[in-house]
Amino acid sequence: MKRLLVFLLMTVTLSSLARAQERDTTVSARRWTAENTVFAFCATSALVMDWAQATYIAEHPDKVREINPILGEHPSVGQVNVYSVSSIVGALAVAGALPNPWRNRFLKAVYMVEMLAVIWNASSGVGVSFRF
Repeated sequence: MKRLLVFLLMTVTLSSLARAQERDTTVSARRWTAENTVFAFCATSALVMDWAQATYIAEHPDKVREINPILGEHPSVGQVNVYSVSSIVGALAVAGALPNPWRNRFLKAVYMVEMLAVIWNASSGVGVSFRF
């Protein structure tokens, strides 16, 4: 839980730094800003954390179950890997297609939903496994 709090603190700090460094107030709707990049990093990090927890769940079907209806209760590590990579690529593709300010809103939503899932899993006793 301490690691999760440190991660959240780092995310808020990075976001603040990105806003402080943003100089161009007339940003093109399609150009990625520093803030977009920070939120893409945060969303991707949260997706990777969820991936690691889903891998743990796949490795311990006798202890915990997956609640993602797409993966099913007891997915294989291979299914988790395919789903997780697809989620990351898909989220970044959608973000890249969106104009500002919708890009940031989308990335923040991905981050929040994923972090809620990670926190829920951690509080339910789900560990992490980086055996991708």
